[in-house]
Amino acid sequence: MGAALLTVFSALLFLFVPLPRGYYPEFIVQRPEEFIPALFFLFTLIGYLYKGLWKRDIVEHWLVMSLLVGSVSQILVMPCSSNLFDMSFDLAHGLKIISYIMILTGLLVSMHLLFRQAEDSVEEIKHANLTLSREIVERKVTEHALQQNKNLLNTAEAIVHLGSWERNIKTGEETWSDEQWRIFGYEPNTVTPKYEIFLNALHPDDRERVLETIQNTMEHDTPYDIAFKIRRPDGKIRFCQATGIVYRDADGLPERMIGTVLDITDHKQTEQNLVEKQRLLDAFHHIGEATIATFEIDQIQNILVKEIVQAGIFRSLTMAIIDHQQRTVCVVKTLVRRSVGIVDISEETDLTYHLDDTNIIAETARLGEMQVVEGWDDRLDINIDGPGQEYQDKVFYSRYSQ
Repeated sequence: MGAALLTVFSALLFLFVPLPRGYYPEFIVQRPEEFIPALFFLFTLIGYLYKGLWKRDIVEHWLVMSLLVGSVSQILVMPCSSNLFDMSFDLAHGLKIISYIMILTGLLVSMHLLFRQAEDSVEEIKHANLTLSREIVERKVTEHALQQNKNLLNTAEAIVHLGSWERNIKTGEETWSDEQWRIFGYEPNTVTPKYEIFLNALHPDDRERVLETIQNTMEHDTPYDIAFKIRRPDGKIRFCQATGIVYRDADGLPERMIGTVLDITDHKQTEQNLVEKQRLLDAFHHIGEATIATFEIDQIQNILVKEIVQAGIFRSLTMAIIDHQQRTVCVVKTLVRRSVGIVDISEETDLTYHLDDTNIIAETARLGEMQVVEGWDDRLDINIDGPGQEYQDKVFYSRYSQ
């Protein structure tokens, strides 16, 4: 509505109000009204020059050039025109056309630069995408290699029963390898790894000693290497050999610990078996020396009790005389180690049977030798201290009966 009223007002103004003259021949400057647009050109030119973008922006550079030419046309040429299409009139309009061409030139140059920048951006994007694709491929290869190394490490740890761990002392967070879980009786990643799991698993006999060793490492930066026992959730006892080292932050405070735990249960059992075998060999050696001069059953029994039963090698001992002429076996003594001491239960196991029975073969019965036989006669599997505790070891002495 306002625009319509303004249009009507303008039309009436031009229809009924006479316009001022275009030329004033009585003045030196015959078109003084040209100075009005010249002022606008001049103020605009000063503003763009003050802003300073014309030095960097191609469009504003050509715009300033156009304003400069237009200002010259409006200030110096057009006011001097005395008639239409005289030389000053034509020159002024020629300068205006040149100023318009300058603006158009600036726009065209700017568009050309924009297109070139767009093309360069496309090339840069293609190069960036190619680089990114290569990095993704390299990262996948690296991740695959790391996963393979992790799998190899887990396999190697599982083979040697070696677990590894890392603990952030400040936050309490821990990271365990798969074998570390198995050593402590858990499947990997079934519970959150915590220091408390390790503490609770320590055997009461070793707990204080282990904690003192770890504390000494944190205080004096001394790597520890200690053997101890743990109790798994299922109650089984395992022997471990652990190592650990502490790392400190910039302030010298303990920041994290890294270590390993080696399950040496099999080694311990093998070591214990070797010790027992050596004790057995020593005992048999002493028995052999002591029984060379006698074939009396009672004296041999005393030697057996002293060297084997009392030494704790066996929980039970059965002594039998093998008659190779009659091909018979006669059980003469059966001794067991009970809570009250060594008990003779020979009356309960008074047995005589043929040498070629299922559980006794002639090849195991040699003249003048002491033998250890595992389960050599099922009929001798009598409870020692109650149900579930059967004879595990039996000894017989072989000689020709006279």
